[in-house]
Amino acid sequence: MNIKIKEFLMFPCLPNSKMPATTHGYLDARKDFNLATFVNCGYNVAVACKQSGIIVLDLDRHTDLAKPDEELEALENRYGKLPDTLTQKTSGGGSHLIF
Repeated sequence: MNIKIKEFLMFPCLPNSKMPATTHGYLDARKDFNLATFVNCGYNVAVACKQSGIIVLDLDRHTDLAKPDEELEALENRYGKLPDTLTQKTSGGGSHLIF
């Protein structure tokens, strides 16, 4: 898969948070975002999905009863197999499927 991080519009979020660290949140997202500078200062980084032309399926394990793998399988059984895609593992044992 040939995906370049520079293709995504990104913006900083407050450290250990999903809250934007900019005045206008995702509206401040840019392609020339200096990822290393913000990460080295402790910020999280977010991608403005719509502006970047992507859709992300967020498969979470918020509880011991959560079964994101089974939910994804049920989704594919109903609508068809999803194509192979870029996948990001999340800290809670879930994943993001990026299309």
